[in-house]
Amino acid sequence: MPKPVALTAHAATVAQAVQGAAQKLAHLLDSTLGRLQAHRVQHGPHPSDPSEGPATRFPRP
Repeated sequence: MPKPVALTAHAATVAQAVQGAAQKLAHLLDSTLGRLQAHRVQHGPHPSDPSEGPATRFPRP
């Protein structure tokens, strides 16, 4: 289950604060997805990963 995320950014205007929080969120997503990709390269996909499809995990005879 994914964990909730809360970000804060202080700025002179609301628009600048939203922009700063959006940049922080983009950085968080980039680093999280990068770690996930590195883990998959090293260990392979999780057996319940639907993106792999059953044909990949269970080849037909």
